[in-house]
Amino acid sequence: MVTYITTEIREREEDEWILEGKYPGLEEQLIEILCRRAGGMFRWVQLQLSLFLKPRVRFYRYETVKKHLKLLNTSSVAGEKDLNAAYDAMFDRNTADGGLEREHASKIYKILLCYKYPLSMDIITEAVAFNENNGLEGGGIGPPYIRRLAQDFIAETRWGKFEFAHVSVRDYLQGERQSDYSDAKCHAEAARTCLRFWGEHCTQLSKEDRQGLGVSETVLDWFVRISDSVPIFLHKVNCAIRPISAACVWNLIEAVEELLSGDRAYDLHLSLGDIGADAKDVYGRTPLSWAAIGGHEAVVRLLVERDDVKADSKDRRDRTPLSYSAEEGHEMVIQLLVDRGDIEADSRDKYGRTPLCFAAGQGSWEVVQLLIDRGDVEADSKDHFGRTSLSYAATRSYKAVAQLLEAKLSNKSIDDV
Repeated sequence: MVTYITTEIREREEDEWILEGKYPGLEEQLIEILCRRAGGMFRWVQLQLSLFLKPRVRFYRYETVKKHLKLLNTSSVAGEKDLNAAYDAMFDRNTADGGLEREHASKIYKILLCYKYPLSMDIITEAVAFNENNGLEGGGIGPPYIRRLAQDFIAETRWGKFEFAHVSVRDYLQGERQSDYSDAKCHAEAARTCLRFWGEHCTQLSKEDRQGLGVSETVLDWFVRISDSVPIFLHKVNCAIRPISAACVWNLIEAVEELLSGDRAYDLHLSLGDIGADAKDVYGRTPLSWAAIGGHEAVVRLLVERDDVKADSKDRRDRTPLSYSAEEGHEMVIQLLVDRGDIEADSRDKYGRTPLCFAAGQGSWEVVQLLIDRGDVEADSKDHFGRTSLSYAATRSYKAVAQLLEAKLSNKSIDDV
């Protein structure tokens, strides 16, 4: 640690010396304080070196440097509290111009907090430049600006993407500053910032959080502004679909309610052809199909209670909402669908597969039980390749499901199999 500190301070270019090297005693004092207080807090040392050697506004006065050294010169070994204070100082240094800079820096951190992987500079720049009311702000927002705003908070990986510079950055933001960087606020920021890429973050928020944090209003405004002529491309499902279906994918029940409210402002923008609760996309899937795939019970309930929704609608592969929910193992959604009374529980897709085949093939014991207890489901029906539900379960080693099906086929109790 001592070698690192002395090397970093003494072996810099002359134009990086404190006060241009006119007061070498200041640098020696900084070395002494950091070596004495560092303990094992290497990250704290890095931040202090950055604060003294890379200030946003260069130190021009001897008294200014002495003031900073005096604050730093305590007898205690640096700990978590000191590290958080250093991050506070870094944040203030990076956003010295106040308001808009602080807002932009916070946006960067919130998006990185809720995203799972490092992000490219292009995506970060777009996110910072995007204004939820007026589109891209543009003007001066580019890589140099981003790097300055987030200096010591983010770092570039060997693959050219950006992530937090150290694990302690995340701990600081969601610990010391948790009120500003809660999971809900981070996902809300990502959702508001660019729905085309991050709409799925809406699903991480409750309906109440979305409404309270302004996400619901932004979603509806965005749907109406951009989707009258351009389908929404969803990275989550890797296809372009209409707004009503996007709302079902993202589990935005309040958006679904508004889009189906009959308001002409929404009705004009629902689709280029089919509009309404049962509109099909290019794949033949309805909003109910997308809600069933996601297991979004509240949205499914809203749709199946409508008279203008065909609960058994087939897509281009002859798959129904029941077929998709059976494959995903969404027991409550299946119950909502079959309770409609007009569902063909044994419907077949283009390959002859039934919902029971999909459930058995995924090892969904509860769903298989629910389906075979119905009188209109054949437990031993074969698809076009001669496979049965039992063979799907057995091939994938779902022993419990196979036993359940065997018991049904032999009219025995499951305990007897």
